[in-house]
Amino acid sequence: MEKKIAVLESLRNAHHKEVIRSRFQLENLQSDKEKTIQTLDKLMLDEINYKNQLQYDKDGAKLNPIQLDSFNSADAEAIGVFLIRLSANWKPNFSEDGTQKIGNLYGFDLFIRRQKETYEDKAMFEYRYQNIFYAEGKDSSIKYSWNQGHINIDNPKIAARYFLNAIDRVDSLKEKYQKNLKELEQNIPMLQQLVVKPFEKEGELAQLKKDVSKLEREISIKIQENQMKQHNVADENTIEVKETPVVKIEKSLLPKKEITERKVKGMRI
Repeated sequence: MEKKIAVLESLRNAHHKEVIRSRFQLENLQSDKEKTIQTLDKLMLDEINYKNQLQYDKDGAKLNPIQLDSFNSADAEAIGVFLIRLSANWKPNFSEDGTQKIGNLYGFDLFIRRQKETYEDKAMFEYRYQNIFYAEGKDSSIKYSWNQGHINIDNPKIAARYFLNAIDRVDSLKEKYQKNLKELEQNIPMLQQLVVKPFEKEGELAQLKKDVSKLEREISIKIQENQMKQHNVADENTIEVKETPVVKIEKSLLPKKEITERKVKGMRI
């Protein structure tokens, strides 16, 4: 019985640990859900703004009316060459934080940023600075990039469409966050059930402990009864030994005749 109690207590401890782990996961998922909803709302806002301004040519291709602050040209190849040169040569001023706005497209601000990157060379880690590009929603502040921020330096026309490709990712990103939200909404209720789920064998464990406690009391009482019986038997077999009183008899060492004579001699007339 005690062995079974030990097994059940081990199972209960494992259940308790699982509940704590599930509670921690639940808190994380609930936090992720809140953040996902907030991001999804911003993505949907950017999507509406983008599609309301999006333009197509006669063949149905998306137009790229990019406007650059320091370059005034509508030629796609010229725009691409300018961006490639900017990528290779731009450096921030000392007063800047490494980021500079360079234009806008369909209501999105366009930026270039200088960042530090790590790479491995001959089993050694080295550092280098590279310029990357991204677009940012004016209302959402969500940043959109393409090819990890690097433009195509081999093809100016493709380079010119970098920001359009980056902004166009709003649809796929929205779908991604919608999928994430759906998974969170499925997983959260399951974890909520695990957190409040009691240990199934709690009643059995409590009853076993109660039975063991009762058995221990019965054994204790039985031991006490046996000890009392043994004590009574020992009392019955005990013989009381009493000391015989000693009577002192004083005898005179003088003969009786001599004693009488002494008494006579001592008599007064």
